Amino acid sequence: MNARQRIGVIGDNGQGKTTLLNIVSGQDRNFSGKLQNQGKIIFVERLNRFNDLSGGQKTRELIEKALAQKPNLLLLDEPTTHLDEKNIKWLLRELRNFSGSILAVSH
Repeated sequence: MNARQRIGVIGDNGQGKTTLLNIVSGQDRNFSGKLQNQGKIIFVERLNRFNDLSGGQKTRELIEKALAQKPNLLLLDEPTTHLDEKNIKWLLRELRNFSGSILAVSH
């Protein structure tokens, strides 16, 4: 990926979108291919469970923490899950201003 590039991957459940993010982030230990990573990569995983915060609050908190780390590549798995319209607008604004590259998956 080039600097400030935005790539979206869309597909049905079970088609390998999250697996792709796990490979790029280095979390898939079974991947036997080669990747050239240059710079900091942050993976914001999709939330399935949350404790005291609402799902939207927790999602926003995780994305805020990831952006604060100023990664070169931000990996987002279903980033609008649990977000209301106000927070989706916030997310879009933040991603437009983000200086790194983004790889996001959704269905």
